[in-house]
Amino acid sequence: MRKQNFKFSYYWQAILNYLYPHLMIIKHANQYVGQFYDKRREELISLLVIDKYFEMTNQPY
Repeated sequence: MRKQNFKFSYYWQAILNYLYPHLMIIKHANQYVGQFYDKRREELISLLVIDKYFEMTNQPY
């Protein structure tokens, strides 16, 4: 029984070692895109971008 637990533990650890970097990528990706769910912030950034565009192209607004 002990040998079987060792095998299970070994394979489980191998799986976790394989998955950990992938799970960290997913976690960081979710954190990164989380900032774009702030509707008010996105609208403000949009206005600043269009303001900068009009300024750079010398267009009145």
